[in-house]
Amino acid sequence: MKIKKTSLLSLVLTLPLVIVVLLDLKSFYIWSQILDPWSRMETPAALIAALNPHALRYTLVYPILILSELSGIDYNIIFSGTVIFLLYQTGRYIFKTAVIIDSRFSSSKFVIIIIYVILTALFLLMNGRISFAFMGYTLLLYSSVQVVYTDSFKLSGLPLMILGVVMCSVSSGVIVSAIATLAATFILELITILKKRKLKWSILYFFFVFLFVFFSIYDFVLIGISKNLLFYGGGYSGFLAMFDHGFGRVLIPLLSLFNVYSLISTIVIVFVILILAISKMPDPFLLGTILITITGGAFGMSTLSISIIPLLVYFLCRYSANATHTKRYKKQNSETS
Repeated sequence: MKIKKTSLLSLVLTLPLVIVVLLDLKSFYIWSQILDPWSRMETPAALIAALNPHALRYTLVYPILILSELSGIDYNIIFSGTVIFLLYQTGRYIFKTAVIIDSRFSSSKFVIIIIYVILTALFLLMNGRISFAFMGYTLLLYSSVQVVYTDSFKLSGLPLMILGVVMCSVSSGVIVSAIATLAATFILELITILKKRKLKWSILYFFFVFLFVFFSIYDFVLIGISKNLLFYGGGYSGFLAMFDHGFGRVLIPLLSLFNVYSLISTIVIVFVILILAISKMPDPFLLGTILITITGGAFGMSTLSISIIPLLVYFLCRYSANATHTKRYKKQNSETS
């Protein structure tokens, strides 16, 4: 099925969420971190200049608030419409990412329906804020895949990559996963250059993009993490308390036996072992992003839910490869019979 037909079916498959919202069975609301500065009539520029930890999130939602003021439509209604639009685009870019990885990718209607059923279920379970993180990580993955699986990183990929990272800022855990994904992309490309001993201009371009994105949001991420740490009591005990919102809560008794330095050393060793193991497998980059997002889930279930994005792309690529292999096998058998 061609990508345009996929887009049309994707649009139709957003209707269940539209109906649920119209029937008021599910509502999406702009959260207090955004409404507080809005009530003080602050601008995104003012929050960015003040290094407010919510500045990037406020910048994202600010157009919705302005549109609400100009149109007289309640901002939560516009926000709900935005969430529906993000569901549609998240699915589309998941399929577009699979196409970059495997140009032979072709998906059946059944698979497209399954993907949107999963995404719709997650959007219904999560609040509207995390829908931005879903779209953001999908854009980031799409842009990163362009670097890893092709010989060029197009100029058009720059705004998508930056937008993806900024959209991930709605969650402290997701933004850390996003930065880790950027770093993984760069490291993987660097390893490829060292192996082939051939410098690609695209990786130089991506290197400057990575530095630009990293240093643009570094202060906001650091301040946000520090604020979260202080909220949970600060120090190592505060760090352990942060695990209570994710699957990491089951690890707290074990982690309490470590000090900061021994824990960091253990994490680094485990990650190196996992990365070495993944590097020997098919699609190491996708598996790496799955590992990154699942690890982030130790701190929060919303961060863990983001892992569904690379998992779905991985499933689509494996499904496409198996379907292609099956078609070839049937064709060969029909020719020989």
